[in-house]
Amino acid sequence: MLLRRRLFEAVHPARLATYPQAIAELPTIDLGCGPHKRRGAIGLDIEPGPGIDHVVDFEREPLPFADGAVGYVYSSHCLEHLRQPMPVMKELTRVAADGAGLEIWLPYGFHNEGQLVDHYVLWNEEQFMHISALFPQIWAERLGGGWWELDELVFHVEENTLNELIRHGDALPYALKFYRNVVRELGILGHIRKGPPEQARKVVPKRTFVVTRNQDVRRPVEPVGLLDRAKSILRR
Repeated sequence: MLLRRRLFEAVHPARLATYPQAIAELPTIDLGCGPHKRRGAIGLDIEPGPGIDHVVDFEREPLPFADGAVGYVYSSHCLEHLRQPMPVMKELTRVAADGAGLEIWLPYGFHNEGQLVDHYVLWNEEQFMHISALFPQIWAERLGGGWWELDELVFHVEENTLNELIRHGDALPYALKFYRNVVRELGILGHIRKGPPEQARKVVPKRTFVVTRNQDVRRPVEPVGLLDRAKSILRR
């Protein structure tokens, strides 16, 4: 197991996190903050409570900000609770300044936690590849006045799950594609850009994984030819 772990670390070297930068003079908003609002942010939720600055029905009401007034958009485990997420995605684009940071965390659609009874969209990386890498101009039309350039898709794989994959000799990219309950959360990191749809450009986000959401070091998911060769030796 120790040798396999070392081989895995050799194939997936650690690097620093690349969270997007906020626009300093503009506020950060926390969409669907509940009682755990991000420090220094303006909290929005559908029901009143401690730390909630604005009560908004995200599927029916506009966000209480002027166009281009927000410098950083943060949301954690909110969008999956909306039957219709497009209205608030369009509103986030409207209120964001050009170049505003974007950080969204969602339960992964192929994990049991992503399929709870009050989760209406099973989010996975394909939705965001469409937004940023495949059809950004189409999505710029849908979002109205801007688009999302995504720098990173972050896969939160818990340490015990990672150890099981290494113990069985399973390559992480293969497991991400074909197995359930490997990824617990999906993180979306990037920027919101403003302008007409024809200016939207294709940006392919990096794929990385973390073993804890709060960890400042990530390991990129890369081709694993070396690991595959090592597995064949270890299994003899």
